[in-house]
Amino acid sequence: MTSNQRAILAVWLLAGACVLAAAYRASFRDFSVHAFNPRLSSASRGAILDVHGRSLAEGAVRERQYPLGAAAVHLVGYKRSLAVSSGLERLADRWLSVPQGFFPGLVDRRDHRPPDLRLSIDADWQRAAHRALGGRRGAFVVLDADSGEVVAAVSRPGFAPESLAQSFETLRDHPDEPFLDRTRAQSPPGSTFKLLLARHLLAAGEEDHRYFCPGRIATEGGRHIRCPIPHGDVDLARALAVSCNGYFVSAAAEAVGGSPLRAFRSVLGGDFPGEPDLEKPMGRALMVIGQGNARVTPVRMASLVATHFGDHSSRATFQPRVVTSGPRVEAFDAPLRVPHEPIRTRLAEMMAGSGAAVASKLGLGARCSLLGAKTGTAETPSEEDYGWLVGALRVPGRGDGERTLAFSIVVEGIQGFSIQHTPGVLERMLRRAAPECF
Repeated sequence: MTSNQRAILAVWLLAGACVLAAAYRASFRDFSVHAFNPRLSSASRGAILDVHGRSLAEGAVRERQYPLGAAAVHLVGYKRSLAVSSGLERLADRWLSVPQGFFPGLVDRRDHRPPDLRLSIDADWQRAAHRALGGRRGAFVVLDADSGEVVAAVSRPGFAPESLAQSFETLRDHPDEPFLDRTRAQSPPGSTFKLLLARHLLAAGEEDHRYFCPGRIATEGGRHIRCPIPHGDVDLARALAVSCNGYFVSAAAEAVGGSPLRAFRSVLGGDFPGEPDLEKPMGRALMVIGQGNARVTPVRMASLVATHFGDHSSRATFQPRVVTSGPRVEAFDAPLRVPHEPIRTRLAEMMAGSGAAVASKLGLGARCSLLGAKTGTAETPSEEDYGWLVGALRVPGRGDGERTLAFSIVVEGIQGFSIQHTPGVLERMLRRAAPECF
């Protein structure tokens, strides 16, 4: 080989090395999955949209914006870098991101637009539910009782996703736990839990069970559980309407074989978190009325209500869903069995009776109605109780149609009974999201 040929070969080898280095830089280093990769952080990212196509999250990772801010942060989540994300931003990350195997490698991926993720969330209802809770710790879940679509899912307190980097340590150490998604966290349910035993009694053919309430009932261990007032002779419908503790403790002891565990499992499905307490007489009695270590999530209670008020003639289970266009991501909640039609109808009728006091406080107009409701107050050792309200609404839908919504409200740290707090939360939400109801 002559010296000229060697020189030409050296030039070609050098050029080849430069091309390979450039390809490595473009295909691997610049687009490697690394939390501090500046080019990936500025690459295009799909938006997250509400049911009407309005933005809930938009922009590249580095400039990601969240129009609803704290009102939707627990559901939508946040994406602050390749390594820091939560909520749907994390669960649908591959859908929203530039594909890692994008070809050719030398093409700048910032010009590639990933698809959007569309949700069932309505931004107006989400914002209204967030404002309705005010500064209280709590949760507000609204489901379409027919389709299972999540209309709103709010947890308070929240935080502004854009300022996470500056406030992470403060948020992490805050006693109110702003990172906790209370819509899917286990909370003591108070008397809303009586709906579980009521449904089980109906399924077992024990609706005729009666009890004379003198204002208190002795448990197997000799301790007493009280009612606010003596209710006298009550059946299941009356007991649910006046929330008679004695009736449900009596029914659990006499009508379901001494333990309510079967009732809880038959309705909620799976294991019950307070199961060890059912070995003790007082534990069983408290569990039946939603006290002690009874726990359930707000979304589960909203689903329970939806199985009795929605149109489920063609399905055996009800499952909330939040993604309407996009990948299959982690389910919002596990499926819940839909009861047989006579049970569905009868418990809905009973909830209409128990919700009369709530309906009188709302003052709804002719276009909307409260189909049924149940309040609950869960006492805690700290004397900061939990106030609950679950129920179903009929509101105007698109055009001349109507829509049935199931809801669940939890307010933490209340003083007094739930009826003094939760109906006001529901009213404030409706006045903003559905003003035609008034």
